[in-house]
Amino acid sequence: DHFNEKPDKINTLISIYLNGEGNSKDKEQIDKLAEEIEKLTNKINNQTNVIYNLRNEIKENKLNKVENVN
Repeated sequence: DHFNEKPDKINTLISIYLNGEGNSKDKEQIDKLAEEIEKLTNKINNQTNVIYNLRNEIKENKLNKVENVN
């Protein structure tokens, strides 16, 4: 498993994968890593959208409070 390797080792594995060298186990690990990265990216994007929406709600609530005070 290469998931807990340091970045320089992962970069080497990716390089080997892209250049067609190495064994199939490394390629499988990189494919799994790419899938995990894609899943994490989707989760981050979803959470970013949640944060964006919450910020907008907070802004709207603040505006509504100011309007109600006046």
